[in-house]
Amino acid sequence: MFVLFSSWRVHLHVIDTKKIKAALCSTSLLKPQKNPLGEFCGVNLLGLKSLFTEPGSSIWALKRKEFDPHFHTAGLVRGYNQISEIASELVEAISCDSGTNITVLMQQHVSSVIAAFIMNMEDKSEFISYTEKMANIFSGLSTRLRHKNTFWMPWAFSEVKKEVLSNLHDVRAFFKSFVLSLNFDEVNLNSCIGSIIKTNMEGDNLMIDLLINELVMFFFAGIDTSIHTISFAFYELLRNKEVLTKIEREIKLVFGDKQSLEYNDFNELKYLDDFIKEVLRYHPIVSSVARETGPSGFILCDKYIPGNTTVHINIECVQKSERFWTDPLKFKVERWIEPPTPFSFIPFSGGTRSCIGKKLALLEIKMFVSSILRKYTIDFDKSDLREIPTKNVITNRLGKDLIVYFKRREQE
Repeated sequence: MFVLFSSWRVHLHVIDTKKIKAALCSTSLLKPQKNPLGEFCGVNLLGLKSLFTEPGSSIWALKRKEFDPHFHTAGLVRGYNQISEIASELVEAISCDSGTNITVLMQQHVSSVIAAFIMNMEDKSEFISYTEKMANIFSGLSTRLRHKNTFWMPWAFSEVKKEVLSNLHDVRAFFKSFVLSLNFDEVNLNSCIGSIIKTNMEGDNLMIDLLINELVMFFFAGIDTSIHTISFAFYELLRNKEVLTKIEREIKLVFGDKQSLEYNDFNELKYLDDFIKEVLRYHPIVSSVARETGPSGFILCDKYIPGNTTVHINIECVQKSERFWTDPLKFKVERWIEPPTPFSFIPFSGGTRSCIGKKLALLEIKMFVSSILRKYTIDFDKSDLREIPTKNVITNRLGKDLIVYFKRREQE
């Protein structure tokens, strides 16, 4: 645990798992960091009072209680057919004629999952088109985070900010149009979109701006993260041929000649589960999370932390620390035979405000990867065998395009 002072604010960096647990599991004096992108970049990305930005109040607790069932097993089973259909569309969309940018391929189909599962959209094409604007927003904000203001081109007047705000305006306008097009008498209030509507009512009045904030939150949090996790997964499959062979064998053993797969079939892919965990450990999409102490401060494992202190939990540092992992800088699926130290593996954060979409993301990644490997062999340009650097554009991702070459498997 060490302390930095920046802009008259104290920043505390925590890497001990007991302190991480205490920080993430606190429900009282330690609260989520206030919209850091909004404060630093002057861009209200997620709006106020969404599940992501709402502090740990009774309003947040009611929202979380309402949303949680949709992302637990029963909710995923209900939405399984939607995800399965999208996975089938993904398999059929793959071209064997030339190399395929895996990130671009996933962009459309991960977006389709959010459109179908969260918003119950039948025509997903317009929604999918806005993922490019999302990418532009992240790229622009990342530019701001990497570069300090200069006297000749301050961020407030830069072309980059104008483009970010323009794209964000377009995204919010799309969601407003979607909300206004809904026939609320026909919306199933027990669906995910129904729950989002219910939690943004004041009496009989729908709070349109708050509802838009919620949808934008799911849009940003649910798409970019899964796209790049799957990209990292294919990168590691192509670099670790023995791992790829084991996963292919497991898929063949579990799925066999079944024409129709059920939700529980995917639960039998144990080695693939471990592989995905190792991808998330080695390539965490979010590098860190933060909390803030209230004005009166907070006791963190018998240590007093002053008020208005930002407490940082560096996910990447903890997940690659020799204190908790053997050979942490090596990609080793077999390490998951034994459970890790509690709170040393937190790719979805942890505690009361852990990622609500964790199980959906894991199911989506598993279904997409296994569906592709069941139907295709994969290869890539041998010049890509060298280490591809990771870059951070708000979230972590491959530093260059990964071009995958697919070949249809012969029917056995």
